[in-house]
This record gives sequence, C-alpha cells and structure tokens, in this order.
Amino acid sequence: MELSLNDFVLTVLFGSLMLVGLIGAVSRFLHWKSERRLCQRVVECRLCGHVFLNSQHEELVTCEACHAPNRKNGNGKLG
Repeated sequence: MELSLNDFVLTVLFGSLMLVGLIGAVSRFLHWKSERRLCQRVVECRLCGHVFLNSQHEELVTCEACHAPNRKNGNGKLG
C-alpha cells in the first residue's frame, strides 16, 4: 500500500487533534475531581462564619477563630 503525502499529513493532523482532545478531557476530569475533594474539606463555622479547611478525620471539628465545635458534614437543619 502506498501512502501519499496528502494522506500522511491528514492522518498526522487528525491523530494530533484526537490526542489533544483526549488530554483535555482527562485534564478536565482530574481538575473536577480535585475541586470536589477540596469542597468536601471546607468547613464554615456555625457561630462566627469563619471558613477554614478541615485537616482532621473526626466528626467534630474545632473552629480556628472562635474554637466552637462544628460537625464535619454540616450542622443540621438549623445551621
């Protein structure tokens, strides 16, 4: 089978376009995954409203500003 220059160039361009699309999709997925993980670590204090990152693995997290205990997954229906 003989490959002409035109066919070779089209194959390389199409392959490059597919590779860039694949790398872009993987990059978007990894960025979304890291953003979701970061949002799960953010805690807002129920008393003073201070926002901080939760680095503890316990259910109750102490606020850095007012030292009030806060639940890791929200503070219920009322706050």
